[in-house]
Amino acid sequence: DDLATVYRRLYESTQRYILIAEYFAEEPREVTYRGHTGVLWKREFARELMTQYPDVKDLDYGFVSKDHPHWPQDDLTYVLMEKT
Repeated sequence: DDLATVYRRLYESTQRYILIAEYFAEEPREVTYRGHTGVLWKREFARELMTQYPDVKDLDYGFVSKDHPHWPQDDLTYVLMEKT
């Protein structure tokens, strides 16, 4: 319910760069987190922020895997964006 406010705060809190790490899903989908519901979702957070703020463009993106040999993480997509 508060995503527009969160995106606004991210946008207003930076002079130039925004980095989002997300559990990507083309359609929003709730994920049970440590037995809890209503606290974690997969969705296209970065695309939604760039839609809300058209002057924000993506600079780089990638994927971090739980199987990475040196820096294992959850399976996350990250997007580095810049205000233009």
